[in-house]
Amino acid sequence: MSNIQQIPQEDGIDNSLNLLREGYMYISNRCHSFNSIVFQTRLLGKKAICMTGKDAVTIFYDTKKFKRKDVAPNRAIQTLFGKHSVQTLDGPDHQHRKKMLLLETIAPHKLKDLTQIVTSE
Repeated sequence: MSNIQQIPQEDGIDNSLNLLREGYMYISNRCHSFNSIVFQTRLLGKKAICMTGKDAVTIFYDTKKFKRKDVAPNRAIQTLFGKHSVQTLDGPDHQHRKKMLLLETIAPHKLKDLTQIVTSE
């Protein structure tokens, strides 16, 4: 008998509408209902593996396992990210852009403004 567990799979041909309805909580809701930190679904007609938790973040940020360049649909790049945004870059270009973004948003002189915005929202 094998100790390998199967990844839970969400029912349905496509679950994009559920994602739109639930937004940010979509993955957490499913992980809670499956009692799992990972599950499989279909989004925009394609198989997708969704994960949550610290281990998922570690896996997701492993540049040997994932790439960003040429992965997101063009429509998402044009409307959400922008061409050449940090979400569409790999390697040194990604690292450079990410550092610029972080320095701009969490620099000590910007932290007070950021705290006020988050608190008011």
